[in-house]
Amino acid sequence: MSQVLAEHTESPVAARPLYQPLVVVLGAAAAGMLVDRFLTPPLFLWQFMAAISLLVWWWNHTRSHHNTIDNSELYNSLLLLCVALSVAATWHHLCWRWFPK
Repeated sequence: MSQVLAEHTESPVAARPLYQPLVVVLGAAAAGMLVDRFLTPPLFLWQFMAAISLLVWWWNHTRSHHNTIDNSELYNSLLLLCVALSVAATWHHLCWRWFPK
């Protein structure tokens, strides 16, 4: 009887692990701002990194639909995190280097 009650009291929502992907995106964006703050690379580097990351992501994303590639989701996620990092670094560079208040 207690086993039956235990099965009904556990909710499936509580059993799922927490999934909060924006925390990882925020970490990548903060890392981009920190790298721009302390290393101060040129603006073109950040824009180039974002463009190349998006192009490689698009190529990998379209290729992964046609074939079964191991770890393609991981690679695509890392590429999109590189895009978030470089866009945040571009924003930081523009706000603090080009248009300071």
